[in-house]
Order: sequence, then structure tokens, then C-alpha cells
Amino acid sequence: MSVVSFARGAPAGFASIFVAVALGLGGVSPALAQGKARSTELPAIVVTATATPKPVTDLISDVQSGSIADARAAGTASTAGLLGSLPGFDLISNGGPGSTATVLLRGTSAAQSLVLLDGFRVSSVSLGQPTFEALPIMLTDRLEVLRGPASGLYGADAVGGVIQLFSPDLDRGRGPSGELAFGGLGSRRALAGYGAGQGIKGQIRLSHERSDGFDVSRPGSVQANDDRDGFERNGAMLTLGADSASGASWHAVLIQTDVDTDFDDGAFADARVLSRMQLAGVRAEQETPDGGLWQLRLGRSTDRSETVASFPGVYQSTQDQIGLANTRALGPGVELRFGVEALHQSLESTAYDAPTRRTVGYSLAISGREGPHIVQFSVRRDDSNQFDTQTHGTLAYGYVLGGGWRVGGSAATGFRAPSFNDLYYPNYGRPDIRPEHARSFELGAYLDPEGDSSRGWHAKAVLYRNQVEDLVVYAPVCPDPSPQFAFGCADNVNDALLVGAGLSLAREHGPWRWRLDADFADPQDRTLDKRLARRATRKLGASLVWAPGDWRIGTRLTLVGARYDDPANTRRLAGYGLLDFSVARRFGGHWEAFMSVTNAADRDYTTASGYAQQGRLLMAGVRYPAR
Repeated sequence: MSVVSFARGAPAGFASIFVAVALGLGGVSPALAQGKARSTELPAIVVTATATPKPVTDLISDVQSGSIADARAAGTASTAGLLGSLPGFDLISNGGPGSTATVLLRGTSAAQSLVLLDGFRVSSVSLGQPTFEALPIMLTDRLEVLRGPASGLYGADAVGGVIQLFSPDLDRGRGPSGELAFGGLGSRRALAGYGAGQGIKGQIRLSHERSDGFDVSRPGSVQANDDRDGFERNGAMLTLGADSASGASWHAVLIQTDVDTDFDDGAFADARVLSRMQLAGVRAEQETPDGGLWQLRLGRSTDRSETVASFPGVYQSTQDQIGLANTRALGPGVELRFGVEALHQSLESTAYDAPTRRTVGYSLAISGREGPHIVQFSVRRDDSNQFDTQTHGTLAYGYVLGGGWRVGGSAATGFRAPSFNDLYYPNYGRPDIRPEHARSFELGAYLDPEGDSSRGWHAKAVLYRNQVEDLVVYAPVCPDPSPQFAFGCADNVNDALLVGAGLSLAREHGPWRWRLDADFADPQDRTLDKRLARRATRKLGASLVWAPGDWRIGTRLTLVGARYDDPANTRRLAGYGLLDFSVARRFGGHWEAFMSVTNAADRDYTTASGYAQQGRLLMAGVRYPAR
């Protein structure tokens, strides 16, 4: 499909803008590309693809990483909004930045992508997915996205991929830091932090965000209530860590985020959702004399949601996690990793009682590069008291062609564990619900700087096919004749086939940085012979950054094709285009003033039927980055 035919699927005004940008500038990118242009490009180091730090040039994975702080300065106001601007994601939001939101990666559901914070699971076990509006965009500094099944490394839920947020680097966050911004709709945000220490290093951050909001419901919708629906989000984070000359190190993190979000519930006034995300975790490492590495991880995460509305309820998930892994060299540049992980999940709810879930996973992985050959292999066995034993893995091989290019392919399997709602929710859940399963194949070609061989160019072309079976859906006619299921129940009845391609091209040269991403997908519900709801078949992201001296000026264009809001494909959601601008300037040696305009053309669009999205919003502020 040509660039021009892609643009025809978007609103006419944005189609012409895109053609002008694409033909006149030669490329563009998403929010993570709106960082500072760099004169020397080194291979990015990522953790999520293999669970150990690796340069991207040693991987055959569709992985992306970037700075969250730069994305905030460019106008991104939520973790879901940041993910929704990236290639491969569909964003579904019931309003503004604080509203209930989900993201769908490569056509899979929100529950089919694993979300980690510093290596720890953060999600609701009742829903089977995170409370995205509570993920701490103000308290974390970096994001990594691994596209494609990864149950061979991470176990349950990594069917579409893995999303990982990272707390600040203790070695770079010295002295005070802060951020203060104000904008339309009564929007404001503040961040204050401090980092110090030589032996034991630490950082503390406090954040506050608030908006008076807008009426999120469209007139005539069932839940409509003519008022403004705002939100308030507060967060706190403490990280501590230390390294020793003996090769031992440890890192501890404490994070809490609280969100108070208004929403419309018809005649019920002042309906709201109170959400809380907490994480307490410790990671420790010890190098061995033979060059190996032991890693220990211990943590607890909680996800609490209280609804104050016509149908009130409280759900609090707790996940206790402990993992031990040993990594050692098999040869130059090739590593062998053994791991064992125990996960204890429980739920307290006003709606129903549920037994705890205990899962133990055993994993083995080989990864690395020797000469032009790249290999990634992982296999994991998960034993649980709530579902059958699951064994899944990934096998990938790549070859380095030279000039920064590498090509390769992979085959992988994955699974999603049934959520507690799937198993136990009154008059819906059934304890005999099985896990969902996936089989995926992928081919890719990647270009990344390797020395000066690619002269600042980045590119990728990826083809994938992911077949997901035993999807858990609502079945109007329940196979269980019990009277409690007279109106239907959860059942493993649907299959999905997700086929697509991801393309990107980017370059950094002098003060210029541009990138173009295009995604083409065919997400099919094979049982209904319909397109999966709320998935677009075409998406394009484009950005351009100019950073001469102390200035940084950026623009981002996102085009999303039409979708259907329902499984039967009877309610069509029109495609839309969003144009954002940002400008920043350093002054006083370390300070930075910035301004952003999101949805600059004030487009009226929706990602979920009956709900409006935020219009044009201008934000301006200053920040003092940590040194």
C-alpha cells in the first residue's frame, strides 16, 4: 500500500498534511523520538527482550525504548497516551488523561500484554490488566516495549508483548530536580525530586497532576451527565541502591500513585473512580569469580480500585513475587540463563470471594551474538493451582549483513492466564475456564548504528502472524446448564488471527531528528468472521525534531484508521488524525522552559463509542532535570 493510499483513509485535512510532510521531509516519528538530537549515535541498551541488558544490535526482536521525561515535555499526559502514540498500539480511552483507558498491542487485548515496573508485575488480577491511568508517568524515566509473544521468558500474559517502565537511574539523578506546568482546562502538574549519595545512593520524587477536565460523554449516550469530568493524580517514589567492589549490588524501590477520576453515570451525581497503585521491590545481584551473575528479585505490588457510582465496588489485587536467576557465559558474547520465579496472587473484593493463585515458573534462556550469528532461545514451564501446567518458548535466529543491517526470524508460543473475573465473577465466571494460547511467527530486517556503519540511520521492516486460540469471551448460551448462567457466562469459544507489518525509517543528522512509522494489520475474529473490535488496520506516526544549541522544536503527526466499536462490526468509529507541537529552550545553564500543544487542530474524535476525547490543549512550564 502506498503512502498516498494510506493517507486517504484519514480525515482529508490530515491526509494532505501527511503527504506534504512525508514527501517534503522524508520521514517522521512517535513521542519517544522527540528527544534531543545527538551527534553521536550508539546502540541502545535494552533489558526486556532477554531479561538481561543487551545492545539492540545483538537482538532479533521488535523492541523500542525511550525517555518518558522528553515525552512529557512534548505534551504526553498519561502512560496510556504515551503507549497509544507508539507503533503497534491501539488506544481506547473513556475521556481525558485520567479516564479509564486500555492499550492493545498488535491486535491483542489489554490483558494479553504483560506490564512490568522495574521487572515487577503491576496489574489487577480481577481484570487481568493494569489500571493504566494509575501507572506513574511522572515518577518513571524510561520505557521499553517488546512486541510479540514472550511467555518463554515471562510466563503468563505476554501474548502481545511486554511493556516495561523503569524508575530513575540512581547514577544520573544527583541533586535537585523539578517540573512545573500549567495549561488549559485548569490543567497543572508539578514534580519535585532530589538525589544524593556516594556509597548508598537514593532518590525521592513527589508528583501532582490535576485537571478540571471536560464532559467526557457525548450527548445522547446512556451514561451522559452534563458536567466537567476532571481528575487528580498524586504520586511518591523512593529508590535506594548501592554497589560494592566485590561485585554485589542492590536496588530498592517504593512507589505509590493515587488517582481520583470523575466519570459520567447518568443521574448519579459525582460518580468517580479512586485508584491506587503500589509497588515495593528489592533487586540484588552478585557477580561470581567465573564471570557469572546471580540475581534475586523480591517484591509486592497492589492494584486497588473503588467505584463510587450506581454500582459501587472495591477490588484490591495483591501480587507477591520472588525470582532467582543465574547467568553465565557459554562463549564470547553468548549467555545462558536459568531462572525460577514464584508468584502469589490474591484478591479482596466486595463483589465476590476468590481463592489465591500460586504459580511457580522455571525458565532457561540462551541469547547472544557470535560473529554474524544472533541467537535467542527461551523456554519456560509454569505450574499453577488454578490452571494446567503451561510450557512455552521462543526461538529466534538472525544474521548480521554488515553496514548496520541484520535480518532474522522467530517462532514463539504464549498464553494468558484466566483473570479472576473469568473464573469467579458471580453469574459469569467459571472455574473450568482454560488459558488462552498463541502461536506466532515473525520475520524482520533491522538497521541500527554499529560504529559509524549506518551513519545515523535506523530502520525496520517486520512481518508477523499471531494465532490466538481459546479466547475467553461472553457466551450468551452457556455450556453449563446451571440457573446462575441463564443469561450467559465466560467461555473459551473464540479464535483470533493477527497478521500485520510494521515499518519504520529514521535518521539523526546534525540538529535534525526525524522518524516515520507505519503499521498495517488484519486483526480477525475467526469465530465470528469479523474484525476484532476497536482495532485499526492502518496507523501512521510521524515526528520531526530540530535541536540547534539550546533549542528543541518538535512536531508529531498520528493518523489512525477506522475501527469498529463492537464484535459484530455494526458500529463504525471514524479514523482520525492528531497533530502535536512542542518547543523547549535551556537557560541558566540547567533550566529548561517548554511549551506543548496537543491536538493542535482541535479534532473531534472518539476511541470508544459514546465518549469524547480531549480537544486542543496548550501546556507551558519549566523543568530542572536531575544531573
